[in-house]
Amino acid sequence: MAPRFGYWNLQGLGQASRLLLAFTGTEHEDEVLDIAHREVWMDKKFNLGLDFPNLPYYIDQDVKLTQSNAILRYLGRKNNLYGKNAIEAGTIDMLIDEAQDIKMALIKTATSPDFENVKGDHIKAMEQKLKIVSDFLGNKKFFMGDEVTIGDFAMIDALSWHQIFDADLMGKFPNLVAFIDNFKALDKIKAFYEGPKHFKLVLPPMFPWHGQ
Repeated sequence: MAPRFGYWNLQGLGQASRLLLAFTGTEHEDEVLDIAHREVWMDKKFNLGLDFPNLPYYIDQDVKLTQSNAILRYLGRKNNLYGKNAIEAGTIDMLIDEAQDIKMALIKTATSPDFENVKGDHIKAMEQKLKIVSDFLGNKKFFMGDEVTIGDFAMIDALSWHQIFDADLMGKFPNLVAFIDNFKALDKIKAFYEGPKHFKLVLPPMFPWHGQ
């Protein structure tokens, strides 16, 4: 039986794993759940044998995972995209956690009922954060050099979401924009973005900002 991946019909915290599954050519079943009908998920949430029922989920025979970064790390190890040694793996872990901080900061702003007033504060704070990320990337093609790792799959969402959120902010960091372009130009990634499994909606449409 093919592995199964489940998440909403939007990018959200499932996008990185969808991209990684596409990049690695992993044959799998996609369960796309409609965010407008969350009751469908609630009806099956506790019937899949998941230790911590949640979305996204990834099931491959005895492997039953939830938590977006747990899935990302599992697929990274399985496909040799987690660095060449423990030192590189540790650096990649930092990249994943930094990316998570950036994404969660945007989600916090996007869900605020006072969105229009807090947006400016977010942009100001994020400029400092992105400067650190930009300094780390330097003139490298990808975050660990010339080879793609799961750190890049974590970072692509954090950065591309902010490119949608405020293009002028991202425009202050040409190397981050170049990274987005380089990543999206990879053959299998390009095909994913142009195909039916890519959703333009970033976050749930009921949020003040949802990326569309």
